[in-house]
Amino acid sequence: MEEKEAMNDESPFIVICTECKKVRGDGGTWQSSGVPYNGPAATVSHGICPFCARKLYPEYFPAESDSAA
Repeated sequence: MEEKEAMNDESPFIVICTECKKVRGDGGTWQSSGVPYNGPAATVSHGICPFCARKLYPEYFPAESDSAA
């Protein structure tokens, strides 16, 4: 019960690419983060950025030029 309550608060949610360790920023952009996070306590989760998704799973994420054909 306490976990659900903790998820409902307004703490920041940080998503890190499992492969390249880029951080998803505001607006869904992925960027390298060399600066440690100094804000309030945050929830950290993993994901995969579009570049790594295409590199690791090309059968599911074709290159953008391939999808236009």
